[in-house]
Amino acid sequence: MTVLVVTHDREKEDILSLLSFLRIESDAVFANQCGRDGSYSFEHEGHRVTVHESSERGVAKNRNFLLSKAPDGLCLCIDDDCPLNEGYASVVEEFFAKWGCDVALFNGRVPYEGNRKVHELPTARVRRFRDVSYAGGPGLAFVGAKLKATGLHYDERVGYPNEVYAGEDSLFLRALTKTDLAFYRAEDLLFTVALDKQDNSSYFQGFDERFFFTRGALGKLLYPHSPVFYPLHQLLVLRKKSGLPLREIWPGFHRGRQRGKAMAKNAGE
Repeated sequence: MTVLVVTHDREKEDILSLLSFLRIESDAVFANQCGRDGSYSFEHEGHRVTVHESSERGVAKNRNFLLSKAPDGLCLCIDDDCPLNEGYASVVEEFFAKWGCDVALFNGRVPYEGNRKVHELPTARVRRFRDVSYAGGPGLAFVGAKLKATGLHYDERVGYPNEVYAGEDSLFLRALTKTDLAFYRAEDLLFTVALDKQDNSSYFQGFDERFFFTRGALGKLLYPHSPVFYPLHQLLVLRKKSGLPLREIWPGFHRGRQRGKAMAKNAGE
């Protein structure tokens, strides 16, 4: 099995530190956006580690770059701030053997939110985006050849440094639910979300207009045909989360909804 990691601006010594921090105990492939192009490989504790470097920038571009370098066998995607549990490789391999799946989304813990689980749902076949809408990118495992055969890719219009600066992973999961791949949600715990993205983010700079714009656009992209109560629900959630009145949330949110509508139309949704 191979662990896939997206990262940026890492030198070789940083990659070595990441291997230790992430507790990687299998082969690994890194996509490292660092202002140069190339690749190198080395052995680490009996496993093969390959680092592909790119001079391009953009979270979604880096995820697509990593997908293009993924081996055909069993792969596990993890963010560079999500340490893996001991024995993760066996958990993934046994799950795929038991359920006969092509894709699986594993569970994790969130220490900065009371050590809660990412979800409390049972293992089940994923039929629609609602089944995995709680999740982001960490913990997604797949058979490389099966996923690459679908031609799926991350939407490079979404995710940092675009104006719609987050949500490329959610859009990818939504697209996965529309394929014929056998996709399962797993209750098995596999990783820990070590850093609070809101407090340790290169793109979140507070509850500003850009934040509300992103939420509005992403909501429209994820649910392009949603009834009117869905954006109203979003607004109420944002008011509670930010502590701001609706009159301050609405301008950016509405502008985002309009942008998301145009983007969905261009994508043929």
